[in-house]
This record gives sequence, structure tokens and C-alpha cells, in this order.
Amino acid sequence: MKQLKVILLLFLLTILSCAKEKVAENPVENEEQFTGSRYVRTSVARISSIERVLNYSGFVVYDQAINIMPNLPGKIDRIAVREGQQVASGELLAIIDQNSLLQSEANFTLAENNYRRAQNLFQQNAMDLRSFEETEMIYLNSRTAFETAKENLEVKAPFAGTISQSNFRLNDNYNPMMGIPLFRIINNNDIYIEVNVTNNDVRQLRLNQRVRVNVDSNIIDAYIGFISPENDRVTGLNRVRVEFRNSQRDLRNNQFATIEFIPEFKDNILVIPRTALINPTTVILAVEGKAVYTQVQTGMSSRHFIEIVSGLNEGDIVLIEGVSGLENNASIIPIDM
Repeated sequence: MKQLKVILLLFLLTILSCAKEKVAENPVENEEQFTGSRYVRTSVARISSIERVLNYSGFVVYDQAINIMPNLPGKIDRIAVREGQQVASGELLAIIDQNSLLQSEANFTLAENNYRRAQNLFQQNAMDLRSFEETEMIYLNSRTAFETAKENLEVKAPFAGTISQSNFRLNDNYNPMMGIPLFRIINNNDIYIEVNVTNNDVRQLRLNQRVRVNVDSNIIDAYIGFISPENDRVTGLNRVRVEFRNSQRDLRNNQFATIEFIPEFKDNILVIPRTALINPTTVILAVEGKAVYTQVQTGMSSRHFIEIVSGLNEGDIVLIEGVSGLENNASIIPIDM
């Protein structure tokens, strides 16, 4: 029994010895317990810029993108372009029913020559008015027919762009009643995004105002090109168009994008993290190891920062974490962010 008591006594002495060594090895961890100081995180009031952002989303739209569907049917006698090819405005894309086009041109040429001869004969009183008018009518009709055939059978690019679709092959029969376009052409230099904006937000927007667009983590500077003067009758929202250049031609039609309208921006102002405010007019400063409650006047705010109009100076240290229940002039141990 005596031996058991000796063993227990030695065991207790060993535990007490280890505990003392641990306290000696970690004086900082136990400092708050003995000094009453609290560890807090801090940040520094600094001069910076700040912006207020309104967040929306939308889809990329090419400013020019159309399906080319000539009105006249016929066999495709020539295809002059391929998918992905860049074309100039007015460039020939295809010819449909070349024989019909050539016949229409021949009819027009013949009618034009007859009309010019009739003009000379009529001026020399060698042709009566009725015969001249009949010749003139044939000429006008043949010219209209040739222009229509040329416009529809000789297919040209309506603007400079890229052929994104070519749906027919040489010698295929094209018919507009099928509803399949001959080509689709896009201009992916100028693009825009249409956004439906609330009444409250649209009042803060103006034409040419700066906008930040994010497409697949690529940030693009844009601007407001149009603000609808009326609300949508169904949604009650306002249509706003954001415009920008696609100089690298790397954005695609209908690609999802997030939009940040920036109705207000300030530069060279004093800012602190918003988390430093314990109420709308109060922050806590770290001054010589003490927590000092301070009144401030705030201004513009962003998602993470807020402008300080008065009450603080550049370089002041404000508490941003660990302030719950902290009294004025309490002892603190600051930890910089």
C-alpha cells in the first residue's frame, strides 16, 4: 500500500512539472489570461479609389448577324466562299441558276438597245407615241426583272464579316420555302449585351457611362450605348444596351456574361474596410495597445470598402475582427491583416 501511494505521488509531481514547462514555453498564448489583453485583427486607413457597382448578367449579341435567304429558287451554279471566311461588303458569295440570270441580262440588253433606238426615232418623229411607250414599258419591265434576278440570284455579302454557316453545296437546289438559309454572315467586331434593369438602378445610369464586362474571367471595358425610354409592359424593367469592341474576335454570339455598371467612382479618398464599422458612425482605433472608440462620417461605399469623410487620418489603425463585447480603452494585442 505504501508503494502504491509513492507511485501516485510521483505521477502527480510529473504532471505538475510538465504543466509548468508548457506554461513557460508558451508565455504569449497565456498572456491574455494574465494581462486581460485581447487579440484583434486590424487594417490601416489608406488613400485609394472606390467605386459603387450594380451587378447584372446577360448574353453577348453580335451587332450584325443575319441569315441570307434569296427570294428566288434555283440550282446553285457557283459557291464562292467557305465557312469561316472573312468577306468584304458586296463580295460575291454564290450564284443561283446562272442560266436564268444570263437570260434575264440578255433580255434587258436587247430591250435597252430597242429603247434607245425608239428614243431616236421618236425624237425624229419617225415613231408614234403609242409604239414608243410600249417599247419604253418593255425596257422598264426587263430592267426590273434583271435587277431582281441579279439581287437574288447573284448573292453578295450585305456587310463585311465572317461566313458562319454555308448550308448548300454546288448543284444543290435552293428554295426559300424550305426555310434553310443559304449562308449566315456575322460581324463579330462590334457586339453588345442587352440587360433588363430595375427602375431604381436605371435612374443611376447615363449614356456612355463606364461598364465592366466579365466573360469567362476576361474583363472588358465597355460603355452604355442605349437606355430605353420606356418600361417593358410585362416585366416592368428597362432595357439597357452595353456596347464594346470584340477586337480579338474571341467572343461568341449568345455567350453568357456578367455586367458591372459603375454609376459612381471616386479617386484619391480615405477608405477603410466596411467590417471596421461597428455601427454606421463608429469605428474602433488601435492606439498604444488600447481600443479607442471613435466617431466618423462616412461617404460612398463599395462591396468591401467605405469612404471616410471625417474622423480618421491616413495611417490610422482600425479594428476589423475580434471586437465583439470589447469595451472602450480595453487592452488589445493587434494582428495586422
